[in-house]
Amino acid sequence: MELLSKAKTGKKERPIKVLQFGEGNFLRAFVDYMIDIANEQGKFDGDIVLVKPIEFGTLERFHDQECQYTVQLRGIVDGEAKRIWYPFKRVRTQISKTLELRRRLYGMVK
Repeated sequence: MELLSKAKTGKKERPIKVLQFGEGNFLRAFVDYMIDIANEQGKFDGDIVLVKPIEFGTLERFHDQECQYTVQLRGIVDGEAKRIWYPFKRVRTQISKTLELRRRLYGMVK
């Protein structure tokens, strides 16, 4: 699969208005989706700084794609397994950058 980038998606730089603690699927698929739609409709005009508050996991995939991503839903519909790109291969561009809290705090305390 080809990596996404700001140049490919045409990401508009917006002021950072949201500091989001956590990078989990629920936040990205539902909460961030609302911000993405509000930006598209001209009702918000803001980006998100995503803060990874725990040591577990990595943000490398976010960095590799300049914080651009897609969402895919998987589940059972009428007893049959389904995969749906939601909504229809929409590229999410509302995350401006990421921070790893533990590394930053450790560097400040050291």
